[in-house]
Amino acid sequence: MTVDDLIMAMRKAFGLFDDAAEESWGPVFRRQLRQHEGKALNAAWLATMAAFKPSGRQVFPIPIDFETHLPKSPRKFDPKMGRKLDFDGHKARALELVDRWAKRERPKIEESHGPIVAQRCLDEVRRIAEGRAWHVPKDGEEPQWIELADEHVALCESAVVSSERNFLYGAHSLHAHDPHDWLEQTAYCRSMIRQGFSPSREAERHRAETAKADMSRAIAPLNVSHKPKSKTSVSASDEGAKINVDEPPPPTEEPATEEALDW
Repeated sequence: MTVDDLIMAMRKAFGLFDDAAEESWGPVFRRQLRQHEGKALNAAWLATMAAFKPSGRQVFPIPIDFETHLPKSPRKFDPKMGRKLDFDGHKARALELVDRWAKRERPKIEESHGPIVAQRCLDEVRRIAEGRAWHVPKDGEEPQWIELADEHVALCESAVVSSERNFLYGAHSLHAHDPHDWLEQTAYCRSMIRQGFSPSREAERHRAETAKADMSRAIAPLNVSHKPKSKTSVSASDEGAKINVDEPPPPTEEPATEEALDW
């Protein structure tokens, strides 16, 4: 029995398996069941039809109903289809490439561009190592070293400078007619970064210290020296505020009766 024979049999057995259903389910049946064509598919057809009960949710069998009656064929690795991925070896090779770069190339970049740019270059080296580590070197073959060209290092530095400048000054200077402000801002950030200082971190530290100082001033106790106009006076002492009542308030008069009112 072929898959086409099975589809024709289903059209005869189930009225709702029409042209639209065959157009939707036909490719699925062919993909899932073509490898079992023959006696195995015929036996699965008979077993499925004997046990299937149409319902409101499912009006005809679907491929998974036939697969339960088909032999399980474990997938085997075909060497012709490619090599098996070695995740452990890939991780070890990537770490080795990054470690070699850090020992050989990073000190040069730190000396010329500063540690912040070197850290940004390290992120780029890790990205390159992730791709290059999939290559398994042959016996006696040294893994290819990672070396960033001067243009690549300059690009990493420009990315750091641009990010720092935008954090400090915003993007409005990019749209100004006179680029003088933008050039000054960029030059300042570049000089700070090459000296090992992050302008954004310095700004955040300054803002945190300012906010802390403002908060301490805001919660400082106030020394109030004025006296209220009411007869109840408040006197401040070291132990806390005390309320001193000089004299009780005058008694409240009883309201006049209706007869006492002068109409």
